[in-house]
Amino acid sequence: MQRYDTVQIPARAASQVSRIQATDRKMRKLEKSSDSAHTQGFSQQSCQLSAQTVRLNAAKAAKSTRDRSARRVY
Repeated sequence: MQRYDTVQIPARAASQVSRIQATDRKMRKLEKSSDSAHTQGFSQQSCQLSAQTVRLNAAKAAKSTRDRSARRVY
């Protein structure tokens, strides 16, 4: 018998507890790596959106400049 938190449990149950704890640690590790990958994906997506916004604003500025130039009468 082994002791877990001052409770005695049979050896078979102790091995099951050990397996469950190991599985739990693996799951937490996978969740952390998944969260990290997810965060990196959001960061990359944010950069892409920022670049698109800059291009869009530049295109709008160029269009408004062309429109103003076209309205001028010399």
